[in-house]
Amino acid sequence: APALAATEGCAPVEVHQVRPQQGQLMVVAYASADTYRKQPLASMRLPAGDATMRFALCGLGPAAEVALMLFQDLDGDGRMGFNAVGMPIEPWGSSGTPGAFGPSWETGRVRRGAEP
Repeated sequence: APALAATEGCAPVEVHQVRPQQGQLMVVAYASADTYRKQPLASMRLPAGDATMRFALCGLGPAAEVALMLFQDLDGDGRMGFNAVGMPIEPWGSSGTPGAFGPSWETGRVRRGAEP
């Protein structure tokens, strides 16, 4: 889980188990259960680089809690792929402790500035 620091609306993010040099890493932050998967607080897309990637996600504003959802877009369609039973078929992750059926607000939310 990434450690989030409440510094100028930015948070340092560290992502592990990236498939090196394959597609794009898509990262989205949400500020509440009501906005989760509907209205992102911040988002970014970067080329998949090394197996461990570190970067700053900005635009978080004063949100005390956020949930990060990310996936590696291997096929370049800009969306996370799912199989017929709703399980993700592209590499994904989130802050917090994600469940087997993909990220959610409850499993992904973390307090900014807290230790992981």
